[in-house]
Formats: sequence, structure tokens, C-alpha cells
Amino acid sequence: MSFDIFVQYFADGQQATVPLDAVLQKFSPYAEEESEDSWKVVYDEQNECSLFLGEVDDNRNVDGFCINRPCADERLWKSIHDCLAVGNGVLFWPGLEGLIATADVTEHIPEEMSESLGAVIVVSDYHEILQMLNAR
Repeated sequence: MSFDIFVQYFADGQQATVPLDAVLQKFSPYAEEESEDSWKVVYDEQNECSLFLGEVDDNRNVDGFCINRPCADERLWKSIHDCLAVGNGVLFWPGLEGLIATADVTEHIPEEMSESLGAVIVVSDYHEILQMLNAR
């Protein structure tokens, strides 16, 4: 798939951070560091993608990440869903409402982001993310 997807973390209407290691652990053992802020996620010869980190602070916390050209492997989508629960994560891509793992995340999303995304949708597992993706 040739597009980017984004996960960002929020708390009380502001950008927030989560432990970088907690995010990367969700992609283990398939993530390989390429540079300080990018990782290659490889499941097999036909299923790989690039993960680009958002801002990483001095305490190794990150405010989000982007996945370029997400592959179809279900393990990727499970990892992404699991990352939503690391903090108050919101998954989005162009043309889609925001996806969240639990309803209580809505209270943490900044007002301007809520306005631009429209309604957010709770996805209880990665299968629901794939259904949303395939419906587009």
C-alpha cells in the first residue's frame, strides 16, 4: 500500500509522549534500526515497511510515529493496534476518521484535531482496522 499512516499520543488535549521502548517492543522481533529515527519492519520478503519516529526526547520518549507504505501482513496491524494502548494513541491516515483503542482516549484529543478528523472510532482489535482500510 503506498500511503502513510500516523499514530500520535495525547494527554489532556496536548501532544504527549510514551516510552520509545514500549512502542518498539510491539514490533519486536521484526523491527531493525536503520537510523536514529527510522526502523525497517520486515516480516518476509514481500511484507516490509518503514517506521519513522516522531520527536524523541532525552528520556527516550516519543510523541508518535509514521509508517510508510504499510504492508498487508496482519502482524503489522496487530502491532499498530497494540501501540494505541501504550498511551492515548490515535491512528489516522488521509481520508479516514481517527481510530482509537478505547473510548476514554477521546477526552485527550486536542479540539482542533477532533474537528479535522471528525468522529473517532473505537477499534477493539486490529481486524477492525483492516476492515476500515479495506472499506476505503
